[in-house]
Amino acid sequence: MLAKVHSAAAIGIEGFPVEIEVNSGWGYPGVIISGLTSGAAKASCNRVKTAIENAGFKYVMGRTTINLAPVDMAKEAPRFDLPIAIGILAVSEQIIATKLDDFVIVGELTLNGEVRAVTGLQRIALCARQQNKRGLIVPAGNASEAAVVEGVEVIPVRNLREAAEFLAGNREIQPLRADPAQATQHQRHLSIDRVSSIDPPSPSTFQDFVGQGRTKERLEIAIQAAKLRGESLPHVLLVGPVGVGKATLASIIAKSQGVQIITTGSNDLIRAGDLAGVLTKLDVGDILYIDEIYRVRVSIAKYLVSAMTSFQLDIVID
Repeated sequence: MLAKVHSAAAIGIEGFPVEIEVNSGWGYPGVIISGLTSGAAKASCNRVKTAIENAGFKYVMGRTTINLAPVDMAKEAPRFDLPIAIGILAVSEQIIATKLDDFVIVGELTLNGEVRAVTGLQRIALCARQQNKRGLIVPAGNASEAAVVEGVEVIPVRNLREAAEFLAGNREIQPLRADPAQATQHQRHLSIDRVSSIDPPSPSTFQDFVGQGRTKERLEIAIQAAKLRGESLPHVLLVGPVGVGKATLASIIAKSQGVQIITTGSNDLIRAGDLAGVLTKLDVGDILYIDEIYRVRVSIAKYLVSAMTSFQLDIVID
């Protein structure tokens, strides 16, 4: 038997739909989750199983397969606890979720079945509205963040049982209404963002860059230490979802050191000659920013490691 639950992920400044499929059948007891890293999947299984049992339901027996699509999208596992649990209850027919297709569901579960707050609810609410969903089922702790988005119902839930009974039609929960002043302020901020996005100024200093406080502090310390040593800044790895400002921070690093920055991407580095062509453009102290470096081919990565450690590039030409 198969159940589908609609959820969403907040990546950078946007929300993206995530479809959760839960299939239960005969076979050796166990749960397989695709679409999450192995460690995150195991942790999610343990949380969801314990939460279901402590909420007074029965965990599904037999072999269960859970798929979070799209599989190649980076996802924060805890926010999908609640929709995964709802999918398991639906596929095991412990609830007849008549409203399942109407709502986007997000929420982290505690071991006793309570629903914890998650980040990015405004972006998820906008995503749900774009999908023409009736509304969202979200943690009561910060449901007001989603309520400022007009055109979707926001159903606040405190625990797994409340969410399950609401979807089954056995419990009435009034949609949360945003404070009019708060909603007006939110719409004004959206309007300002739309105007600013026409020609957004690029931050030139760490002080101009909004957010990422700890990252900026550590980069400033590293840059200052390098200057005191009379050296260039060592290699820096910036990790984070799309839109958090990795490329902008790299540009600020270059400006703070008075050097140029050359930007390339993993898709541009196909052959060793491609890497050589980029590296030969660099002067002493210049910065090379490689976008999505984790996608660089292993054969190219070997040359890159050599260049980073010994500052040499050995290429054999047939």
